[in-house]
Amino acid sequence: MSINKPLLSICIPTYCRAPYLQECLASLTKQFEQNSALLNMVEIVISDNASTDNTTEIVSNFQKKYNNIKYVRNDTNVGPDENYIHSVLKANGTYGWLMGDDDFIVQGGISFVVDFLQQNRVSVFTFDSKPFLHLEDATQRKNCSIDTSDISFFSSHDEFFQKGYCVGILCMTVFDRELWLKTDRTQYSPGWSYYEIELQMIAQSSLKMAHASYPLVIVREDCAWVKDGMELFTFINSNNVTKKMMTFGYDTVTLSESLFKNSKRIVIILLRAKGNGLDCNVKNLKYIYSNVREAGFFYLCLTTLVYVIPNSAIRAVRDIKKFILNKKHFVL
Repeated sequence: MSINKPLLSICIPTYCRAPYLQECLASLTKQFEQNSALLNMVEIVISDNASTDNTTEIVSNFQKKYNNIKYVRNDTNVGPDENYIHSVLKANGTYGWLMGDDDFIVQGGISFVVDFLQQNRVSVFTFDSKPFLHLEDATQRKNCSIDTSDISFFSSHDEFFQKGYCVGILCMTVFDRELWLKTDRTQYSPGWSYYEIELQMIAQSSLKMAHASYPLVIVREDCAWVKDGMELFTFINSNNVTKKMMTFGYDTVTLSESLFKNSKRIVIILLRAKGNGLDCNVKNLKYIYSNVREAGFFYLCLTTLVYVIPNSAIRAVRDIKKFILNKKHFVL
């Protein structure tokens, strides 16, 4: 590494996903080829969570050509949350940008973000995203054509959040790293460390926030997060983050209303989780009871009834419904 103080650090936590990481790095470094000035302003920091595949080899090949790529390997797997944090701690940039190892920044997007940060001091700069399923869908996207009219500035963290400009997707936020380092990083819900740090940062800082209504990032949509019914735990942890926001300094009335309304979705979420293989043991049922009390007695009773229905029955009903809908679509 030859950059002592880059403007921007693109932080990539990774674990045993060398093929995805290679695609991601190829896309990022292509932007360095298009604008060589970025090599002196942007660093890539890869935090390897003790991968057992050829991640080290993949990164080494890129480092031979680009001296702004930093590679740090953990001695043991510290879990995803701590690896998110490690990747930012090992960075040197004024600003940080956490990036999934399977995500992409639209071509020209890094240059735009760097130009924006050179002209504006903000606590966070967020933007929209687009999903993709296949690599060609991501790599064939048009170059960045964002305009300044697409950007809005905010002084109120409540307004910023309520407008949906801080949604918790890993790669959709560039943040002031000094503020990030000053924020508590020890208490978080599983899988949400990066988001809780961001929410606290915004609430505690007097700096403005900015959002671009333009998809600067392209996010792989493989739905791995629903496997084995994990959607249920994602839903519950999301609600727990909302509860914590009340202690961060956000408007408690708005959050309470949102929490009450969202908690009632537990029945639908549970049906989907069971359809995707949720382990319906007593421990998980107790976990639901203790974390979704806001839904009220009626919804908790309904949840219990759904919980005892065999997963196979729920999958059968789901598959029959899909078959009927597909048949209707075919006839039309």
